[in-house]
Amino acid sequence: MITKKPLLLLLLAVLPLFVFSQSWKQKKVLKPASFYTRPGTIALSVHNTMFSTRKTAMPPVSIMSQVTATRNFTLGPVLTYFNFRQYAYESVQATRWINQDVRYHECMIGLRAEYHIPDLLQRCISRPIPVHYIDVYIFAWSGYSFVRSSHARASAEVIAEHQQVRVGAGLGARSLFLRWMGLSLEGGYGSYGYCSFGFFFIVR
Repeated sequence: MITKKPLLLLLLAVLPLFVFSQSWKQKKVLKPASFYTRPGTIALSVHNTMFSTRKTAMPPVSIMSQVTATRNFTLGPVLTYFNFRQYAYESVQATRWINQDVRYHECMIGLRAEYHIPDLLQRCISRPIPVHYIDVYIFAWSGYSFVRSSHARASAEVIAEHQQVRVGAGLGARSLFLRWMGLSLEGGYGSYGYCSFGFFFIVR
């Protein structure tokens, strides 16, 4: 039987929002520059997907690199990894594992683009936004997944079924609590889940 822990996931989801509010209050402490306004800037993100659309044995983890191509537009590769087991539905709210000891490893390699909209938001609401601390953006990504298993009882049908094109798109927000590091929260549609959170680093 697969169970969920909605309370823990909710706490993890609201954690970045708390950091956002603290950064807003402390805006006089530091003045980092908006990375997405400087072409050539490189950033790195590490995300953990919540509310997964798949019955995974571990939450999907993504590593993303973004390079600022032009003002407000970033582009870069994305790598997602997780492992899963084969399962079957017994009822609407219950599932069971099939060959529970057989784990499949999935790795997705793709490309991700972001368009940062703080300038647009400021014009729409006619009020300033602390862009040095808060970044709001829309994103889209696409890639291809590769599945492997070293177990002798691994199903070739399951492997072939999960090797396919993956896509995702949505809205995200980040807040820096250091000059080079912050937290991010994203929501939308994706092949791996509907919500993710993680850490964000400005490399150069």
